[in-house]
This record gives sequence, structure tokens and C-alpha cells, in this order.
Amino acid sequence: MPGRPVCVCGRHKTMGTVRESIRNIQTVRRWWRRAGRARSRLLGKPDAWVDLPALCRRIRPAAVLDLGAHVGRITERFADELSDVPIHAFEPTPHSAAALRQRVARLRNVTVHEIALADRSGVLPLFLNRFDATNSLLENAHGPGSPQDELYEHVGRIEVCVTTLDDWCTAQLPTGDLVIKADLQGCEGRMLAGACRVLRDGRVAALYSEVLFAPMYEGQASFWDLHETLTTRHGLALWQIYPLHRDPIGRVIWSDALWLREDVLALMRR
Repeated sequence: MPGRPVCVCGRHKTMGTVRESIRNIQTVRRWWRRAGRARSRLLGKPDAWVDLPALCRRIRPAAVLDLGAHVGRITERFADELSDVPIHAFEPTPHSAAALRQRVARLRNVTVHEIALADRSGVLPLFLNRFDATNSLLENAHGPGSPQDELYEHVGRIEVCVTTLDDWCTAQLPTGDLVIKADLQGCEGRMLAGACRVLRDGRVAALYSEVLFAPMYEGQASFWDLHETLTTRHGLALWQIYPLHRDPIGRVIWSDALWLREDVLALMRR
């Protein structure tokens, strides 16, 4: 779940433009991120961007799938680190998909798919929220325990094309190991329900996913739901839960977690 939007104006907007120009220099981006990873290692802090590039370099997957790519910040990070690995970025919100395409236009190994992933193929409603990184195929949760705030307020609803991971892989990528990043705003469980064949065939080498600990969306998959599906049913192992995000009173709301296939787990332990 990306960070909250920040209001920019005047001097801050100019500084933002300068930062954006610097960000477009690939060598600077790589240096900055590697410095951040080195800092995490020194502090003993779990860092997905230490783990993910390392495992991809060891197993050389057929592709990295960025499910719920939004405007492409994570897609760009994958492309910078893994310039010779095909990366497929999925984003159903039209204006986010347009921003994603613009961001990755210079990256030859990235393909953008303006489509959502769920447990069936067809057309489904997508709820548009004030903060567009929280758009979801699921309605917002309400009532006691829900940390929803004004950023999740609906501003519209559109129809979007939806497919299953099984159907997409059959048509586009029928063989090879996959490394998957999923940020689907509560729909991760529905995505896994539509990936039974891919999971059964052992093609998912690693799944890095947002996990929810509080009720954010109606019908969402919790961390426990995902963990049960991936470990008990499909034989993956939990490698890491990354730093927790809390609400103002201290309750854990969400985090990210990484599950690995057993042979990949063995490689990461060496």
C-alpha cells in the first residue's frame, strides 16, 4: 500500500521537479537504493529490496509479475535491478495505467497490462477512491475496527476487464518460474483462487504481497487467509514479514510478507 499523498506547492513543487529529474537518471536511482539496502543490512532491518533482487538473481525467473502496479514505482525498481528479466505490470485504473506506461516507456523489459487479477475472467466494478492507490474491486469496510479514513472515500466506480492468473499464464506465459508482487487492496485471496493451476504446477517461486491485519475491505483476504492458502495448500514457506504499519492508536493495520518455494528457501538460507 503506497504512502499517503503529499500536498506540494511553490518551492516544494520546484524541489519535487528537481527530484523527479534526478530520479530519471538510472545510475543515481540505483546508487540511492543500494545505499538504502546497505543501511538496512547494517541496522538488521528486514528489507524486501535486499531479498527480492537476491532471489531473482539466484533463480533467474521466466518473469516478474507486478500485480497492482499503480503508477509503476515498484515496477521501475524491479526493472532497474533486473534489466534482463521480463517484467509484466498489471494495473486496471485507466489514469494510473497511463502514468505507469509513461514511467516505464524507456524500460525495454517492461510490458503493461491494463487489467485486474481475480478469481474469474470477465468485467467487474472497480471502486475509485480519493487516494487512487486504494482503488479496489472490493467495497470499503465499515464499522468497529475499520481504520478507513477520508482517503478511502469513493469518488466513482467504473467497469474494468478482469482475468485470472491461470488464464493469463496459459495465453501469455505457459512455462517457467514466476516471482510475483501483489498489492491488490484486499483482493490477493481472489487472485490466488484464480491461480490454482499455476500454484499446483509449482511455478510460483516467490510471492511478495501486501497483507492486511485490520478490516479494510469487505471480503478481503487477511494475512492468515493468505498464509493458510500458500503454506498448507501449496507448500510455500513464509520467509519474512516486513516492517509493520500502524494506525494512530498503535494497532497493526498492514504490512508486506514474502513466501518462497522450498528450493528457493534453501537457496536464500545459504
